[in-house]
Amino acid sequence: MDNNNNNNKRARNRAQHIQNEMSQVEKPRIKLSRDPNKAMEEVMITIHTLKNFLVKETAALKDANTKLFLELQDEKLYVARDYLEGMSQLIGRKEELKTANEAIKDRLEILRNEFGEIAADNHAAISRMKNGMKR
Repeated sequence: MDNNNNNNKRARNRAQHIQNEMSQVEKPRIKLSRDPNKAMEEVMITIHTLKNFLVKETAALKDANTKLFLELQDEKLYVARDYLEGMSQLIGRKEELKTANEAIKDRLEILRNEFGEIAADNHAAISRMKNGMKR
């Protein structure tokens, strides 16, 4: 009977731990500056960070380096959430951003295009991995 109680207690503790971790992941880690120029620069930093993760992940996939691929996943999740949160905040401020510095807007657009190309390459590498696993 004591063994069942201990197992139940461990299961409850583990479930609580997982729930705590999940609630931490759901909280946004970034709040963009009120200044539209700074806000765009902050998002560019996040895009650049996520872009670097995708480059590393794509290289790991192409090299079949499963260990590195798996090591990148947890942090990539946080960076991807920051990216989504930052972009969501920018989209919500669309009208305000029309008054932002043109050079910063151009840099952001260039970075978004580069990111799109890297994301497409990453997606292709993931698709190849999935297809290889089906065989």
